[in-house]
Amino acid sequence: MIETLTEEIRNLEKAIEERAGSLKETQLLMTLPGVSYFTALTVYAELGEIDTLLTGVKRHKLPVKSLPDRTAVAGERERMKRGPAREGRWLMV
Repeated sequence: MIETLTEEIRNLEKAIEERAGSLKETQLLMTLPGVSYFTALTVYAELGEIDTLLTGVKRHKLPVKSLPDRTAVAGERERMKRGPAREGRWLMV
């Protein structure tokens, strides 16, 4: 039973990764360092289509959740400082 579930999980992960590769928004997000297909799809799900989001909104005043923008390196461990949005912090872990 565990083997069957493991195989099903692998198949689902592969399908999710293929879906991320088929969307222009997620492809663009995945060019950023540290952004995997999972993170890209999560951001896409939160924001929706970028073209729709930008319609009628000035880009510099876009009210969207942003990812943390600052990190501090302590030894070999990299820690996030308080950034502008706490909602996206869990994506960067």
